[in-house]
Amino acid sequence: MPLQTRAIAAFDEALAATDREPEALERVRESLASARAHLDEPMRVAIVGQIKAGKSTLLNALLGEDVVATGTEELTYNVNWLRYGEDAGLVVHFKDGRPPQRRAAGELEELTRRREEHRELLSAIAHIEVHRPNEILRTFSLIDTPGLASSPK
Repeated sequence: MPLQTRAIAAFDEALAATDREPEALERVRESLASARAHLDEPMRVAIVGQIKAGKSTLLNALLGEDVVATGTEELTYNVNWLRYGEDAGLVVHFKDGRPPQRRAAGELEELTRRREEHRELLSAIAHIEVHRPNEILRTFSLIDTPGLASSPK
């Protein structure tokens, strides 16, 4: 039996056991239910390393397509969270709490590439969700990060 199937069965059994004393075990039940819900989500894999170590190149290779910018200069300014989506597109999340903004997939390089003329916008971004109809992303969400010891934001 696959590990995920066994884990789901264990959570379901534990949840059923909390039914015997619902009031006394309410917080335990909530925690178990929350953890059980995460079993159905794709695993999150962050690509982390030094500047110019090939993190974005590795990410593109894993996906089998060029999604994030690569090059000879330090490019990745913001965290890019690649997730499965039926339609390619972006959701930009901001540090100041303003509502997320939908953008076209073709705008990703502009929203992540280190450019002085875009510094104000780049500095305001918390992270970018990159939605792609790539089957690998049904199993793994890939997180592309700026390099360790990257230039300050």
